[in-house]
Amino acid sequence: MRIVYVIEGLSVKGGLERILTDKMNYLAEHTAHEIVLMTVWHEDGEVPYPLSPKIRRIKLNVPPTLVALPLAIWRFNKYIKRANPDITVFFRAIGAMLIASTTWKGRKIFESHLDYHHSNHNWLYPYMQRKADTVVCLTQGDARNFKESRHTIVIPDFTTIKPISAPDYSSKRCIWVGRLEPEKAPDKLVRLWKTIHASHPEWRVDMYGEGRMREQIQNMIASSGLANVISLHGVTDNIAKEYQKCSFLIMTSECEGMGMVLIEANACGLPAIAFDCPHGPSDIIKDKETGFLIDINDTEAMTQAVMTLIEHDDLRQHMGQNAVKAAKEYSPERIMSMWLKLFTNNNARE
Repeated sequence: MRIVYVIEGLSVKGGLERILTDKMNYLAEHTAHEIVLMTVWHEDGEVPYPLSPKIRRIKLNVPPTLVALPLAIWRFNKYIKRANPDITVFFRAIGAMLIASTTWKGRKIFESHLDYHHSNHNWLYPYMQRKADTVVCLTQGDARNFKESRHTIVIPDFTTIKPISAPDYSSKRCIWVGRLEPEKAPDKLVRLWKTIHASHPEWRVDMYGEGRMREQIQNMIASSGLANVISLHGVTDNIAKEYQKCSFLIMTSECEGMGMVLIEANACGLPAIAFDCPHGPSDIIKDKETGFLIDINDTEAMTQAVMTLIEHDDLRQHMGQNAVKAAKEYSPERIMSMWLKLFTNNNARE
């Protein structure tokens, strides 16, 4: 079977780019399927994550501008007919647009990696759903939004993180991981930590990620008198190592495509505290077993949950051990078996 993955580009070091690379590599190395990567926009940079040499690449080299969209549609239709795949998988706005406008009659799957209502291209979704054979969502909540889809299923992402040891639950550090962007609400963390710091001045927060809010967050930390306890570390290539230095994870997001950092933290033995935002945390966190799921925007409850974990070493360890067991649901073998079932079902039905 020939499977083509279509994405606008793969030179950005992002979450979708990483999981897409992991999935293609798994299929290329563990199955007999032929895997093809088709990128739409012209890119000068190299791919940030290693690709299996078994993966064939097709570069459409379209200039990344709105006026070039007709050219993108024309080149896609030309090259997809030459490639003649059994299945083509699409992502993001360019994928929704290509599905909606293509003349190619082959089997088409659209992967949703953003919450439907927070996507800036969801106006394309009604047109995409008329032509896509299957829409694959990461969470149950997002799947319920694709009401016009012919066939919608949920297949979460997986994690390849394999920690070398258990975390130190006596560590007086917690971790926040994400883009420094409004939807991740890093400012909420700084505000609630001001209250926590008054009662537990010995505890620190390590924040990993970059984004447009970096300067704003740095200024908030300084003006709140928290410069000695909250650190902005930027992006790391070894987040598992950083998880293992901490006792638990905090997520303050107002929306999520899924919440991969929750799965990664669980795999490393960290309990997690997160707002019950759309969508993802409620699929991953088992409330009061692997962490705490907090009503959206209830910062008082979030603060109390953080205090609870800070004050109970044994609870951190108990929840962390539960989290490791729960993370096994997101192993590559389990998740990719779901994809293979979809691929080999000609009717795209379970």
